[in-house]
Amino acid sequence: MNTNHKYPKSMIFYHSLLAVLMVATLVLGWVMDRENGLMFFHKSVGALVLFFGVLRIINRVRNMGNIPPSVNHGALHLVEKSVHGLLMLMMLVLPIVGWLVSNAKGYPVSVFGLFNLPDLIGKNEALSETLGEMHEAGATVFFLVLIAHVVAAVYHKVKTKEDVISRILPW
Repeated sequence: MNTNHKYPKSMIFYHSLLAVLMVATLVLGWVMDRENGLMFFHKSVGALVLFFGVLRIINRVRNMGNIPPSVNHGALHLVEKSVHGLLMLMMLVLPIVGWLVSNAKGYPVSVFGLFNLPDLIGKNEALSETLGEMHEAGATVFFLVLIAHVVAAVYHKVKTKEDVISRILPW
């Protein structure tokens, strides 16, 4: 299979940008606490994930005809599509649930101090706890799916000699 066909530049841009933003948000979520001020950055970067995630999905739909063919067939193709779908879903769901957590705790979501996102719900401590648990569980699922995605790409490069990685990298 010819794996030299690259993704369109706009898809490579959004993939790279969202990979950096989502991993940054995940790491900030792991290391933050109420005293170290990282919550501000976690929320701000999460808002960027949501914004650029929507743009990425729109861009993907617009470029469906330019996507290189999959190297997977049968069940592996279904797994590939499922992993990509879960990553896209997490790109939207995690920031929205995080936004709801903040609102339910009675806090706004400020985007780098430039503006606040509108409140989606009112203060509700019990709901904030439930949503917070959902947000954390979702982050764990995202991490596991991300690991599967990276392992699969490395597997294709090393084991099957299908260089699918170079098709999505910006360089």
